[in-house]
Amino acid sequence: TTTSYTQDGTTFKRETFSSYPDDVTVTHLTQKGDKKLDFTVWNSLTEDLLANGNYSAEYSNYKSGHVTTDPNGILLKGTVKDNDLRFASYLGIKTDGKVTVHEDSLTITGASYATLLLSAKTNFAQNPKTNYRTDIDLEKTVKGLVEAARGKDYETLKKNHITVPYTHLTLPTIPHPNIPAP
Repeated sequence: TTTSYTQDGTTFKRETFSSYPDDVTVTHLTQKGDKKLDFTVWNSLTEDLLANGNYSAEYSNYKSGHVTTDPNGILLKGTVKDNDLRFASYLGIKTDGKVTVHEDSLTITGASYATLLLSAKTNFAQNPKTNYRTDIDLEKTVKGLVEAARGKDYETLKKNHITVPYTHLTLPTIPHPNIPAP
């Protein structure tokens, strides 16, 4: 998806896609004009939406997690309390601006572009013999995927995403007892 707007003579543009080949979600922010990109990003556990339409941290306590930051990104790791499902995500950034590290966020200032790269994984496995879990180093996996994507420029990531044949689908031809054969 792409969106853009112009403010005081500067055009700001955001392009986002989820790339199957690189296994990351990519958001590319750019500006054209005198103003620069200045923003703060963070990654946190969600508060769940209740039936009454309100969000609640109190009723979102079935999961626990913590956030760590470094100049390259934000790591969120946690566990679902009642079934020990582990999860992790890493939000990496590639920019020509200044990155300021905070306890739970990153601030980017003076940038002409910023590419946000997000990877997220769990230790779920479709295998009852392993209690539906796999032994995976989630932090290493999500950081590795983001670092591999960070090594590519935005146009390469976009080209990799577009050239995958997402539109090809082959369904098996299984006869159905209530549908006559052609």
